[in-house]
Amino acid sequence: MLNFIFKEKTENYKKQMRPLEDLETYQIRTQETIILINGDNEISLSFTFDIYYVWDYFYHLRHFNFKTDCNDDLKPYIKNFIENNYFDKSVFDDYP
Repeated sequence: MLNFIFKEKTENYKKQMRPLEDLETYQIRTQETIILINGDNEISLSFTFDIYYVWDYFYHLRHFNFKTDCNDDLKPYIKNFIENNYFDKSVFDDYP
């Protein structure tokens, strides 16, 4: 069983979020770095993260340029974990 836990994460995208006016759109692109723990193993990972969002809180996420020091067997699981768990959707709560 693969259970990943975030040990460290930069969350640079949060520093670029801002409120939007009606009908406004905004795009963020950041380089993110994290360390995951899987059992006794630490896995370093970096990737580029895009957020495109619209004033009514519709958003689209994109992750690419994954670079990691883990073996090839783990890469698809790590990528899936990051895509499903990295972005904190509550960040929109700060921007009514």
